[in-house]
Amino acid sequence: MSRKKKLDFFAFVEDLDQRESAISKYLSSKCDALATNFIHSKLSLDDKLSLLVSKFSFAEVLRVRNCIGNSGIEDSDLLAECLAADAELCAALVALNSQQEELEGVEAAATSTTASSSSTSTSRPTTTTVFAPPVSRCLVCEEKLTRNHGITTVKYFSFTGIDEAKKITLRCRPCNLTYDWYEYGSKTTHWKLYEEQRPAVQASDSVFVCRKLFDFQCSLANHSWVSFAGFAESFNDAFHMSKSCRLTAKQVSSVFYNGEVENELRDICQLDMFQLKKRDGDIEKVIEAIDDLRIHNTYEHPNCHPKCKAKGCGRVFVADGIWKLSFPHCMFKVKSIVSGIPVPSLPNVCTKSPAYGKAFCLEHCTAVEKESIPTDLRTFLKYCVEKKVNSATSTSKHAPSAATGGGPAASTHRAPAQQDPAIGTSGGPAAVTCVKRDPVSASIADPVAVPCARDEGSSTAPECGVLEDAYDDPVREDTISNVEQVLEKIQPSVSSGPSVVDAQGTLAFLQKHISNISKIMAGCIEEKPTSCKKDTGRKARLQKWSRGHLFIVRAGGHIEFFQSLYKSESPSQVFIILLSWLDVLLQSIPPSEWSNIAVVYDNMCHLDNMVVARSPLPLPAPWSHMWSALKKCVDRLHIRNHTDEQCKLKYHPKDHLEEADNTMTCEQTFVWLARFKKIVCAMSKNHHLFYLHRMVKRRNWYTAKCYEQGCSPVLPVVKSVNTK
Repeated sequence: MSRKKKLDFFAFVEDLDQRESAISKYLSSKCDALATNFIHSKLSLDDKLSLLVSKFSFAEVLRVRNCIGNSGIEDSDLLAECLAADAELCAALVALNSQQEELEGVEAAATSTTASSSSTSTSRPTTTTVFAPPVSRCLVCEEKLTRNHGITTVKYFSFTGIDEAKKITLRCRPCNLTYDWYEYGSKTTHWKLYEEQRPAVQASDSVFVCRKLFDFQCSLANHSWVSFAGFAESFNDAFHMSKSCRLTAKQVSSVFYNGEVENELRDICQLDMFQLKKRDGDIEKVIEAIDDLRIHNTYEHPNCHPKCKAKGCGRVFVADGIWKLSFPHCMFKVKSIVSGIPVPSLPNVCTKSPAYGKAFCLEHCTAVEKESIPTDLRTFLKYCVEKKVNSATSTSKHAPSAATGGGPAASTHRAPAQQDPAIGTSGGPAAVTCVKRDPVSASIADPVAVPCARDEGSSTAPECGVLEDAYDDPVREDTISNVEQVLEKIQPSVSSGPSVVDAQGTLAFLQKHISNISKIMAGCIEEKPTSCKKDTGRKARLQKWSRGHLFIVRAGGHIEFFQSLYKSESPSQVFIILLSWLDVLLQSIPPSEWSNIAVVYDNMCHLDNMVVARSPLPLPAPWSHMWSALKKCVDRLHIRNHTDEQCKLKYHPKDHLEEADNTMTCEQTFVWLARFKKIVCAMSKNHHLFYLHRMVKRRNWYTAKCYEQGCSPVLPVVKSVNTK
C-alpha cells in the first residue's frame, strides 16, 4: 500500500493565490461584458457587489458608495471626477442607488461597515462628501445638466469636526437655470427649493454644516439660550480648531437663518420662496413675507393632549406683555390710517428698522434730508439739542447768568470731554454705556441702538451697537423733548410708511369693520379711571425702541401668538390686538359657547374699564358680544398686587376659573423667553421677529412632544418677581 504524499503547506498557499488571481482576472475580464446588462441582470445584489469588489477592492467600493449616500449625486461622470474614481464603478453604483428597494440592504451594509473600513489598507478616506444638485436633468425641460463651473473645495462642519468636501453647481443652458446644492433658479426668474430636504445646510459658497449639527445648534438655543458666538466658540474648543479652520459666529448666524428660513418655507409649503428671491440679499424679503404671515395667523395646536386640556387649554388664554425683548425702529412719526380714516389712541410711529447708524429708515432718511436735517443718529440728536441751545442763546444774549451760571448758553462753551448735550450729564462721561458689537450683530447689519459715549480723552465716539441694558440707561428729559419738537415739525411733509396697524396685524380686522373704527377707538379710554395702578409706560430712550411683545399663551403652555408693542403697553393697543385675535379664534366656536372662554390679563381692570369694553361693541351681531360674553380675570400671580379692592372682587381668578386652570402659563413662558434678551436685542427688527418666531415654533413642538411622551415640559422656575 502506497504512502500518502506529505502536504507542502507553502506550495498549497501559493496554489491558492494563483487560483484567486486567475478568478479575479476572469471576473475582471467579464465585467465589461456584463456592463450593458449588469444592473438589470438576474444576479443578486450580493453577486453584483462581489463583482465590483473583486475588480475595484472593497475599500474603493465603500468609499464611492458612501459618497453617493451622503450627497445623492446622480451624474456618474461628475462623481468620478470629484472622487478621482473609476467611471465604470461610479456608473454601476449610481445605477444601483436608483433601485430603492434593493438599496435598503446596501444602506444597512454601508452603515455597519463604515466604522471598520478605516483599518483597510488604502490612502484614500472611506467617506468623501460631494455637495451636488440632487438631479442630473433639468426639472423644466428635462435636458441633461452641464457643469456651471469648476469643482471647488469647501469646508464641511459636522459632529466629527471639519472635513474638506467637493462642491458642484450644474446649469441648464436652454432654460438658463442654475442648479445649486439646495435650490435652483436664476436672477431673471426666481429661486426655488427642491422637493426633498438636503442633508446639509449652506452657510456660504464655501462653508456647509451638517443638518444634524444645525438642529443641535437650534435646540441649544431653544433650551439653553446659546448665542451664535457661544455655539461657535464651544464647537471650536471641543474639536481644538486651529485659527484657519474655526467656525465663526457669522457662519453660525448664516446657517441658522438659511436653515430656519428653509424649514419655515417647507412648513408653509412655499418652496418658491414667494417668488421673491432672485439674489442672495433677497433672503431679507423672504423673512419679511414670513413675518407678514405670522402677524395674521396663530400657531396651530391641532392635537391637544388630555394632560394639556386638563390645565385649561382651549378654554383659558393668558395674555401678557414682555418688555425685555425689544428692537429699534425708525424715529419718524407715522399716523395709523385705515382706508383714509385716522385711527386715534394708537402710537404714531414708523415701524421700519432704521438704516445702519441712522435715526430713520431709508425712506424717511430721504424725506428728512430734504428738510436739511441730518439723519445720522448721533448727528441728528446733536442737531436737536444745538437748535434748542441756539434759540436759548439768542433770547438771553445779554444776560450775565448765561455766561457764568451754567445755563444753556454756557453749555456751548464747555470742554467736549465733559458733556455731550445729546446724551450725557455735565461733570462726567455720558450716561449711555458703550458696549462693543459682537461678531453676530456686525454680520447681520444691526442698526445702531443708541449713540456711543465718548472714550475718555477722545473727541470722537466710535459707532457701535448696544447690547444688554445699555438702551435702558437714563437720558436727559430736555433731550427727549427737543427731539420730539423737531419730529413734530418735519411730520407734515411726509406721512407714508408702515404704521402700528400694519405691524401688529390688526389692519385686516379694522378694514373689515371700517365703518365702526371711529366708535371703537373713541371708546378706548377710561371715563372713570380705576385707582388700581399698573405701570405700562416706558423709560426715556434716545432712539425709538419697541415696548416688547404681547403674548397670548394657552393654559397648557402652547403659545398662541404674539404681536409687537410700541411706546407702551397701552390698553388701547392691547384691546385692538385682542379683538383682532378673537375675530379669528371665535370663528370656529358657536356664540352660545363664547361664555366658556376666559381671557386672563394682568391689567384687565384697566382694559375692561374702557368705555368701549363696558357695553356691546359697535359691530354686527353676534360680534358685538365677542368681548362682553367672555370670562375676564387677572392671573393668580398678579392679583395680589392690585391695590383696588374692586379688582379682587370683579377679576379674581377663583370666581371665573377652575382650580386646575393654569393662569401662570404666561409668566412661565416669559421666564424661558426673557433669557433670549442678550441674543435678540442685538438684532434688527426682521431678524429679531424671525428668531423669536422660530424659537416659539420649536417650543410648541417640544411642549406637544412632552405631553405625548407622558412628561411635563421643562421650564425655569417662576418666582414672585417682575418678569417683564
